[in-house]
Amino acid sequence: MKKNLFLFLAFSLNSFSQVPQTSVWNYLQQFPNTKAKINTTSTRINLIDSSFSKSWSTSINNWNPTYRIIYDYNSSFKESGSVGASWNGSSWPANSRTIDYTFDGQNNLLTNVEQYWNGSVWVNGSKTINTYDAANNKLSDTHQLWNSVTSGWDNSSKYVRTYDPTNNMLTYTTQTWDSITLAWVSNYMGSFTYDASHNMLISLKQIWNTTTSSWVNDTKLTSTFTNGNQCLTQVGEIWDSSTNSWVNNEKLVNIVYSNNDLTSVERHVWNTTTSSYYPYGKRTGSFDGNHCLLNALNQTWNTMSGAWINSTKDEYSYDDYGNKLNTLNQNWNSSTNSWENFWHLENYYTSFIVVNEETPPQNMTAYPNPFSDVITIGTETDESNYILVDALGQIIMKGQLEGKSVINTSSFKNGFYTINILNETGKVIRCIKLLK
Repeated sequence: MKKNLFLFLAFSLNSFSQVPQTSVWNYLQQFPNTKAKINTTSTRINLIDSSFSKSWSTSINNWNPTYRIIYDYNSSFKESGSVGASWNGSSWPANSRTIDYTFDGQNNLLTNVEQYWNGSVWVNGSKTINTYDAANNKLSDTHQLWNSVTSGWDNSSKYVRTYDPTNNMLTYTTQTWDSITLAWVSNYMGSFTYDASHNMLISLKQIWNTTTSSWVNDTKLTSTFTNGNQCLTQVGEIWDSSTNSWVNNEKLVNIVYSNNDLTSVERHVWNTTTSSYYPYGKRTGSFDGNHCLLNALNQTWNTMSGAWINSTKDEYSYDDYGNKLNTLNQNWNSSTNSWENFWHLENYYTSFIVVNEETPPQNMTAYPNPFSDVITIGTETDESNYILVDALGQIIMKGQLEGKSVINTSSFKNGFYTINILNETGKVIRCIKLLK
């Protein structure tokens, strides 16, 4: 039986958190970054605060809003909550949220809870519990489901990782909870080997055999690299239990780089009848000067014409800090020989200038950021008015500043705030975003 090996290795394993990238086939397919992006060359931090997805309606020839996610962060710029909502034609009623985030002393996420709206109240859905080693590598994440009968959490699945001394992941094991024996039962295990440059040479997937209580080979991906650490070839094999040997399945060839960016790769599939590989899929992409992927084209091989045929296309845009703003997905219409819109994703960010309380830069008028119990506001003029608003635009406080002023914020809730500095006519001359 043929297995879609590269997609399995790239997506099945990577669908869980913190699994090493296994196939370059996945490199030209980007997904929105929903984590804090830190510009290491400055003190600017950019956080995604909301994401909107849309689907294309052929009936109205326009985009239809479908889903929205709004994110919250703590004072360490770690995601601390999110709320999902579906568009009902006129508003965004919330239907899911993630709450109860806890962190360790290194700001590693320990727990969070996902809930859904049942029409009247929020109901627990699932819970995640993470553990880490001294190097902050995630060792395990345990997933539990809410039991409405017992009003407690029941174990469901677990993912366990091991690492070498240089923090390369060595194994990744998936387990499920047996409610009869009250024990974890192994399902799959990924094993990884690397070269001295930390390039992954072999990715091996095995399945747990409950009869023999041992691991059985399933799929294997073998990679080669150039001296410049660029992937040269990748060969996928499947285990033949009848001959106890590996047999060819798929391979990635014609891997092309430009300016250290992967710009083209072909996927070829093994034909057992002819004992040879034949073209199957191709991905090409282009990048900007900051190595951000601008577009990615997916094509399939047409055996009748002996040519590559368009399939899907993704286009991306970014802000000046490399944050992904838009993702446009289109499908190829072979009847009209044109691209048709399918879905669209928009991301919005909030930027922060992290300010040291002892040494605020001269061009800043509010510090520290993030803040806790107080904010110190300094102005370049003798007198200025200010308005402090929350993330919803509600005025929390307003007043007059003279030189440096200290505002007590101990009663403020965690979240985003904006200080608007006004001139003598009431015009906003400075807008500063802050986070508690």
